[in-house]
Amino acid sequence: MAIFPTTPCGWQQRQSEYLAECALRHYNDDPANEVKYDLVSATFSSYIDGGYAFYGHVNFFARPRPASTQMQQAADPRFFFAELRQREDMIATCVVSLDGDDEIQHDPQPECCSGDQPCDGIIKHPKGWVSSMF
Repeated sequence: MAIFPTTPCGWQQRQSEYLAECALRHYNDDPANEVKYDLVSATFSSYIDGGYAFYGHVNFFARPRPASTQMQQAADPRFFFAELRQREDMIATCVVSLDGDDEIQHDPQPECCSGDQPCDGIIKHPKGWVSSMF
């Protein structure tokens, strides 16, 4: 079994999954969030050097847990954006669902994230996004 990625962006897929899992753990641990989610798949992610901390941005799909939605079957996955800050610990500063195309910031990308173009993909941000790193 290969230890290193076999595709140019294999490392980034693992990074995306890690960031998405951290974001969902933060979201699900908050008692104010009644609906809990399970990760379906992570798409793109990127790290940004904020000087005193690193910030990770990630897009992912997560499905509501049937037990938290009173449904018998699994619901359709929802699309999310998350920002996480890493100094010593990884802390989610924003986890937001981008269900509709009208909730997504299209061109131009937010100024703080103009470099968020991992593996020829684009991280989708919420409309009017302002990063917590500023």
